[in-house]
Parts: sequence; structure tokens; C-alpha cells
Amino acid sequence: MKLITLVYSMLFTVTLFSQQHNIWYFGSQAGVTFNSGSPVALTNGVLTTTEGVATISDNSGNLLFYTDGVTVYNRNHVVMTNGTGLFGDASSTQSAIIVQQPGNSDIYYVFTSDNDVGTNGICYSIVNMSLSGGLGAVTIKNFNLVSQSCEKLCAIRHCNNLDMWVVSHDWNSVTYRAWCVTSGGITIYAWALGTIVPTGITQSAYGQMKASFNGEKIATCYYGFANGTGTNRIEICDFDRSTGFVSNCQVLATEIGIYGCEFSPDGNILYASTNGGILLQWNLSSGVLATIQSTRRIVANTGPFMGSLQLAPNNKIYLARNQTSLSVINNPNVYGVGCGYSDLSVPLLGRSSRMGLPNFAPEYIYIPILNSN
Repeated sequence: MKLITLVYSMLFTVTLFSQQHNIWYFGSQAGVTFNSGSPVALTNGVLTTTEGVATISDNSGNLLFYTDGVTVYNRNHVVMTNGTGLFGDASSTQSAIIVQQPGNSDIYYVFTSDNDVGTNGICYSIVNMSLSGGLGAVTIKNFNLVSQSCEKLCAIRHCNNLDMWVVSHDWNSVTYRAWCVTSGGITIYAWALGTIVPTGITQSAYGQMKASFNGEKIATCYYGFANGTGTNRIEICDFDRSTGFVSNCQVLATEIGIYGCEFSPDGNILYASTNGGILLQWNLSSGVLATIQSTRRIVANTGPFMGSLQLAPNNKIYLARNQTSLSVINNPNVYGVGCGYSDLSVPLLGRSSRMGLPNFAPEYIYIPILNSN
């Protein structure tokens, strides 16, 4: 009976939340920490970026490193050993995302995206935190995965709860591309199902790509021109966490200058921001496109600018508006005015957010429950 209980209990897992995303650095030397639960401004960051950035902390909320996709800074806010010349760009919407190698607490993949459909496309570099006295060093730099990609990177936990998918969208193509990061390296997949991003209008490559917390949906913004030409749309797709397959891509809306997007923690509501200063909301719960489209709601109309949206460890969504404060959606699971949007209410102590916020892989981890009784 004791053996049966042990085997049976090993089939179950419990969800634990690490603190790998508690510290944010972004914009013009701006930062916040969520280690106390609520955001507290940090002014010790040295990074200056117009848009994209990624940060990573350890499971206790201690900073490890951060990057604008070009330069990697260690926890002492000094350039990491060999940490310059990465092929991202400070003006790429999602210039970087950091993924820990499964089963290895020292190795981190830094995926980067070039801006304006640059030829560097999507690359990865590797950081080894065991080097330079625990401050880390870049050991492999700019391994090219695909050239001329859109400025989009998001990460989704594999259904095995160990590996990680990193997803982007090719330029001048309908192809979503997925890379599976495993303990043994990276496997490449490509699925030709999404919106075509037309050649010649590089602004259509701008805009965030985000996954729902459960990994079952992807939302993708295509910015286009502010005058309405170009792609100018947001689409929503299904994602299969076992295969990396992107399917059922549907245009949710055509919105001028659409740039940022984020799902509510429960996955039932999608938010999006435009460069013109409009914050939008859709209720996804019906699963029927026409019904979802009918729920389009303007949450705020503040005037320019509205940039990146990012779900935080406290289950609130924060918005960068190129100001010295962040805006916040306090109750993002609530459709309508109850979502509690508060404009420019999180001060950054004089530092500007610019248009970007840190781009994160899912922060949850899964630990087997072992019963020895």
C-alpha cells in the first residue's frame, strides 16, 4: 500500500509561483520591484531603451540580469562579461525574452528580435550564471534562428511543465514560428497560418505578441501606419502546448496604431492599447468571434501615447505611456468599468517608462507532490 500511494501521488503536481519576475527595469533608467507585493520605484537601473526589454530574477526575487536586447547588465548594474553586441534593438517592440534552460539553474537563453525587419531577425545568446564569480557571462552570442522577423517574441510553458515554447511571426509571411527550449537545446517548428505581414511596410511588424496565462491563446498586434495604412489589426489564435501548433487565427479587430496587448489572469478578457491613446477591452468567454467582437469596449481614451501592457506578479496589468508614471488596470478579470483603470498612478520617481515594459516567460513552476506515508 505504501508503494502504491507513492506511485499514485507522483502523478499529481502543485503549482508554485516563483519570484523571477518581481524586479523590472525598463525605459530611461526606470524600474520597479514587486517584492513587497505592490510596485515600488527603483532608480538604480542603468538601461535606456525606447521599447523592448527583458529582466530576470531568481526564485527568491533577487535580480540576476536585464537587457534591452543589445547589452546585458548584471545584478550590480554593470555590463556582463561578453554582454555587448547582441542582435536585438532598443527600438524593437519585444527586443528580448529570457528563458531558463529546463533543469539547469545556471543557464539562460536570451532570445532577441531585430527592429524594422532587420536582417538579424531572431537570434539567441546564452548566459551562464556560474561564471564571473556568480555575476554571469554571455558564452554563446547571436546564434541566428530566422532572418527578417516581426518585432514579436512570447513564451509559453510546454504541456510537460518543464520545457518552454518561444513564439514569433515571420516577416512577409503568414508563418508563426515556435522554438522549443528543452534540457537538450532548441527544436524548431513553423506553422503557416497567421496574418500575412506585407513587405514594404515595416511598421506592420511593430506590436506585442502575448500568450494567455494557461498558454491556450495567443494575441498578436500589427501596428501599421498611424494614418491607417498597413496591416493595423489584432488577431487571436489557438496554441497547442504539446506540439507548438498555432491554429484558428482570426482577426479580432482592425485598430489604427494598435501596439500593446495582454490577457487578464483568468484568460477571459483581452486588453489592447493604441499609439493614439485608446485602451480597449474584449470579453473572450463566449469563444465565438462575432460575439467577442461585439464586446469591444473603450476602457480609456487619454491621448498619446499608450505602449506595452504587462501582467505583473500581483495580477494587475501595467501600461507604459512614455511618462514618469505607469498606468494600471487594477481588476483585469472584470469586464467593463469595474476593471479599475487608473491613469499614471504608479510614480517612477522622475524616470520615464518610454514605450516598453519587460517581456517575460511564464513564471509558474510545477513540482511533483511526493507522499512518503
